[in-house]
Amino acid sequence: MKKLLVLAIFLAGCSAQPTPSTTSTDAWQGYGFQQGELGQVKLSKTELQERSDASLTDALYLSYSSGYLAGVTEYCEQDPYMLGIHHKPYRGVCDTTKPQFDDLYRDGDSWDDDSGID
Repeated sequence: MKKLLVLAIFLAGCSAQPTPSTTSTDAWQGYGFQQGELGQVKLSKTELQERSDASLTDALYLSYSSGYLAGVTEYCEQDPYMLGIHHKPYRGVCDTTKPQFDDLYRDGDSWDDDSGID
């Protein structure tokens, strides 16, 4: 029963955050920031429109984009090696601004803390 509860909490945390159902530019900017800060891949206007109940205007997409840029900038400031050591997913969002990010991430991700180093 305990394992089932842990699994349910884990799956709830992994579920995708819903898009804002409002036409507030602040809400869309906040949504973009959260997506970028989590290292998610930026969505196109079409992809966002398909996921949203709100009518996605150019202004709302620009708000999402500016929030996303701020969030992904923050995401890319973290230590990629540590991200890899913790086996957190990396989706390539820092590759253009920090070309070595992926290599450092893979170095950390391939590190094995059960390697039996004496």
